[in-house]
Amino acid sequence: MEMKARGLRIPLLLLLVTVVVMAKLTTGVEYLVTVKIGRTKCKKNETKKASCPLQSSKLKKSLICKSLIYSVPWMNYYQLWNNSCQES
Repeated sequence: MEMKARGLRIPLLLLLVTVVVMAKLTTGVEYLVTVKIGRTKCKKNETKKASCPLQSSKLKKSLICKSLIYSVPWMNYYQLWNNSCQES
């Protein structure tokens, strides 16, 4: 949001690898998903390109993100409970 407010173009991120996916059955289904994502040369509004190559040199950046998602699929209910990312 802060980048958008200053008029900067926000980079599009690309899934590099799914590290771990775990599921736990409670009153619904809890998914803990860990992924590695990387910054591409495409911008967020340029998603119609056939391919978006990863950034190189000093702009290259990748993140490890962990997300906890709660779902009650038989009620069509999905909620992101927690999401955090760290540079890798």
